[in-house]
Amino acid sequence: MAVKGKWDFDNPAQRATGESDKALGAFLDFVDLGPGRSLLLLGDGYNYLLKKTHPQYGFFKSRYYNKHKAPPTKSHGTLKGWSGKYEWQARMARITEIRTAERAAIRDARREELEEANWQDGLELRRKCMEFVTAMDEFKKTVAKTVETEDGEKQTLIYVELNTTVAQLAQALKTAEELQRHAINERDQPPDLRGGSLLSSLIHELDGLIAGGKGGTAGETDDAGTA
Repeated sequence: MAVKGKWDFDNPAQRATGESDKALGAFLDFVDLGPGRSLLLLGDGYNYLLKKTHPQYGFFKSRYYNKHKAPPTKSHGTLKGWSGKYEWQARMARITEIRTAERAAIRDARREELEEANWQDGLELRRKCMEFVTAMDEFKKTVAKTVETEDGEKQTLIYVELNTTVAQLAQALKTAEELQRHAINERDQPPDLRGGSLLSSLIHELDGLIAGGKGGTAGETDDAGTA
């Protein structure tokens, strides 16, 4: 237990040496007032001097007014004495420091979870893209199209096309790269996945393309004039 002066440095909200129940109660009220707290505000609240429109009126109403509970003191001088004697300002600063560190730790933990999720999502997209590229031949389809020449003759053209678009594949690879760059802090912001719907859509599209390509038909005919 680290002790700074009369109070516990690791637990500054605990009772300081010699601090009475009333003094401690007033200190905890002081802490709970939140940003904008002051001894003057605390004393005014204890003396029912706050207007109902005051932002902190509800704080005192719930703790004292509605319960007809007597405050620790109504003396501004006593509050000032307790504050100096039991180092309220220093303890409040230490409480803020501890809370800030705790929030930072929570943010760091969540950031690590998001970074890992981004990395794994990027790997999944890359895997789908590689599966598509590796099985490229299975995604080809032969199309026969009949056209009419200037002389009025009909000719059949045979060509091969992919059963997908380059744009779909490029978008998936770009998103995968952005996800993984963000995961290793090479990108300030993660890509906009619109609540995950874009990522799910990309994977779903690639799954559909892979399934469709492997089960697709060859030798299709565009009957622009013929069956």
